[in-house]
Amino acid sequence: MATSPENVAPGRPPRSGVILMAIVLAGSTIEHGLHVGTAQNFPRDLNLAYRPLPVLYDQLGHGFWMPALHTLQQPGGWYNALLALWLHATGPSGIAFSAMGVPWFSLLLIGVARLAWQWRGATTAVAATALVAQLPVLILSSRLGWIHVPEATLVVLAAGVWASDPRLTRPANALWIGIAGALAITLRPSGVLWFLLLGASGGVAGWRAGGVRPRAIGMVLGSWVLAALVPAPIFANYVHGKLGVAERYAGVVPGLGAQLLDQLHVSGIVLVGLGIASLALHRRDSSGPRGGDPLHRLILAGWVLASLAMYAVVHCGLDNFPLFYVGLSMIAAAGLSRGRSGPWLTALVVLAWALGTAGRAYEELTVHPELPSTRVHALLDATCPHRDAKHRCIVVADGGLFVPHSEEPGGLELFLMQEPGVDLYSVGQRRAEGLRPDGLATWQCGAQPASPATDALVSRWGLSPSFEAPVEGCEFRWFTARPAP
Repeated sequence: MATSPENVAPGRPPRSGVILMAIVLAGSTIEHGLHVGTAQNFPRDLNLAYRPLPVLYDQLGHGFWMPALHTLQQPGGWYNALLALWLHATGPSGIAFSAMGVPWFSLLLIGVARLAWQWRGATTAVAATALVAQLPVLILSSRLGWIHVPEATLVVLAAGVWASDPRLTRPANALWIGIAGALAITLRPSGVLWFLLLGASGGVAGWRAGGVRPRAIGMVLGSWVLAALVPAPIFANYVHGKLGVAERYAGVVPGLGAQLLDQLHVSGIVLVGLGIASLALHRRDSSGPRGGDPLHRLILAGWVLASLAMYAVVHCGLDNFPLFYVGLSMIAAAGLSRGRSGPWLTALVVLAWALGTAGRAYEELTVHPELPSTRVHALLDATCPHRDAKHRCIVVADGGLFVPHSEEPGGLELFLMQEPGVDLYSVGQRRAEGLRPDGLATWQCGAQPASPATDALVSRWGLSPSFEAPVEGCEFRWFTARPAP
């Protein structure tokens, strides 16, 4: 079976492929920026990655260089410092924080396009880029400031560089892979796993190509080992912590099928299913590009299988592993772009991306829901009208102050709202014991009863609800010791 004439082995990419990839990249970047500026989606500290941000912001603002240097040496320090500098230039706000996600998402698409084109040609690159650009899980993760998106971007960019030069014959490639790995490893402890996987895949591919140059290996591994000194002191606790919450995750995280439906939506499932089915049908077809360098196949299979293995052990959401969806999309794109139907199926993927992007842009220009920060601002003004650095407003949250089921009660949001006079605690937090709260935020979601700690807090201090409202399918309640005006 003949292949599409444009789906040729890597060389000079055809003009039509470059134009389509540029349209997808530009359209996705513009739509992402439009969302930041209009919808003003408030970010969330989904895995406690931004706790150093307020500290670094204050340290850099007051010129406390030695304490700032110490904070920089913690996991995620460099990224929080980058955010702190940006927020000093723009002023803390949800818009400014969310704007940082736009270039990372664009770089992710660039990395996907490059890696897919190196593997199976221009048509596959177009299909992979358009598919990744429309997956709801990746779009939402980037908009919410999910720290794993920059992590995945660094991994994909490094993989593309290594795949282009399996033996690392060019020193600049080894240098970039070393730097990207160091940034990812010092960003999150999970970066260690992804770059160990890349190192193993690259080692196998380089050996099959005749061996990786020793100096290049020394440069790469030296950078990674030095970077690993940052998460090393907390790595054991990090792993134990993930294993320790596995049982709790198993009870609240939906099953695999429900997650895939929610995170891919029907359109994504259909496109991925078509791609995998097409790849299976053409598995014996030798007329198209085969991806002679095994690094691509090792990397993509590793991303998918390692993500599923970690999901099986920890039972956390698959959205913790953006590389699962990147790898799955690229594998599907390889099937969608093969055979005589390849150009048509690729056009279908681009059409689905265009319709989805246009639909989201229309909503962003016409629908402006009330932000959680607006509600919280009003409640804080009513409860603690004279709050400042000396007159603290004590707030306790059962879940989160802004959204239900949040591991972090809302410290990042309060910082971006420029609310330095609020001390926020979670229900049951030891530091909050004995403190009389000015406000208590609770959530009633379905038939789920209130926690005993919340009931005890309400009873102990004689709190009563002063505000109630439906939010995100739950009932939000604000308790105070005195009625709201």
